Amino acid sequence: MKIQPRSPGTTLFRFTLVAILAIVVLIGTTLVIASLVAWMHDARWDGPGYLSIGLVCGLIVWLFVAVFHLRQETQSVVFSQREQFVIKAKTALVEMGYALTGQQMNTFSFRPRFHSYLFGAVSRW
Repeated sequence: MKIQPRSPGTTLFRFTLVAILAIVVLIGTTLVIASLVAWMHDARWDGPGYLSIGLVCGLIVWLFVAVFHLRQETQSVVFSQREQFVIKAKTALVEMGYALTGQQMNTFSFRPRFHSYLFGAVSRW
């Protein structure tokens, strides 16, 4: 079972949505951190020094989020009753937002659906 290739228009649209989301989240994080730092110093938040601090801290925060949540993982699981385990695991992964992308004799490949890309990882077992 393979995933059908996406059209270039769909790929571009999805990329644009994720890029806009990332920019909005980074700007929001920057403004929140700049406001907090300026509030602690009893100054205006829109000064270039505070915005720079907010941007750098925002980038660091989202770097940590990316490092811990946007990585690929491989899980190997030993089990005794294969069919029961496979049925339950497929159901659980589909409910968590993963889609079955490939199935071979002893390997199933799942990938996060679009809505779970921010905090998902490719799972193969």
